[in-house]
Order: sequence, then structure tokens, then C-alpha cells
Amino acid sequence: MANIALIAGSIRKDSGNRAVIATLEHLAKKKDHQTTVLDPGVLPLFSEDLEVDPIPEAVREFAGAVGRADVFIISSPAYNGYPSGVVKNALDWLSRTNADFPDASPLSRPVTATITASPGKSGGDNALPHLRQMVRNSSGRPVEEAQLCLGNALALKGSDGQYHDAEVLTKLESVLDAAVKDISA
Repeated sequence: MANIALIAGSIRKDSGNRAVIATLEHLAKKKDHQTTVLDPGVLPLFSEDLEVDPIPEAVREFAGAVGRADVFIISSPAYNGYPSGVVKNALDWLSRTNADFPDASPLSRPVTATITASPGKSGGDNALPHLRQMVRNSSGRPVEEAQLCLGNALALKGSDGQYHDAEVLTKLESVLDAAVKDISA
């Protein structure tokens, strides 16, 4: 059983990326994994002025959940070919040491799966390499086999905010399984 932290890099309520995370949470629970869905929209904009003791409570809770996770899964939209600003802000906070993680950033512990989801056919494939590089630059460990670009994300999403298409479920489950498998590698 793995402890999995998940974030959607879109703060829009009807987002395809939120549906990715909701579907992954459902798939993970079916496999008896523990999940925590985090909202990066609650984090203040990164500023070294805020890196004082104590750091903002929202940052502390967010970083703590990621730092305790075995797997961290990010699903981001592609905005002009790059991951969203809310993802960048979250990674900036996670890249830093703090009183709870004095020796290494919270992002250095879990393995990281990266997903982009977009209404277009490409699924944000132009943003995925940037997302993976941002994770690496932030002391994270992206798993090569645990990445996905999901195209037509809004058209495929069910009215309940999850995906039910067999092909999409297989792809998402493959990402989840690859990340969990990499924990022990």
C-alpha cells in the first residue's frame, strides 16, 4: 500500500485535470492505496519573505503531505505550452527546506508522476517536458514510465467529474502502477 499525494494544476472547477485527479484517487483507493488530494490554489505566491519561522500554515500542510507521500502525482493543463502557474508556485514551495524538512526539500522523498490534460488532441504534450524539468529542478524524481498526455480531456470527462472511457482508465492506471512500482526501485 502506497501513500499518494495528488494535485490538479488547474483551479477551474470543471477542469479536465481535476477529473484526472479524481479518477486517479478512485483507482488508487480500489488498490488499497492511501490518497491525499491537495489544492495548490491555497498556497500564497512564493516569496522568500514568507520563508520565515513559521512558514504559512497552508504551505506547511501542503509540504508535509507531499513529504510524507511515497508517490506525488501532478496533472497540469498546458497554458501557452507550459504547465500552469499554480503548479510552478507549488513546486517553488516544495523545492525549499523548512523547519519540518531541514535536510532536504519535501519533494525529494516521493517519486513523481507527471500528466498533462488538455481539451486539444495533443493533451498538452508541449507542456509535459517542461513539467518534468520543473520537477527535476525542484529536487523531485519524475518516473520515466509514469507520464501521460491526455487529449480531448473535456470531451472524455463524465458528468460526475471522472473518466470512464476504458482507454483513458487503462492509461491512468498504467501511470499509477508505474509510479507505485518505482517506489522500491
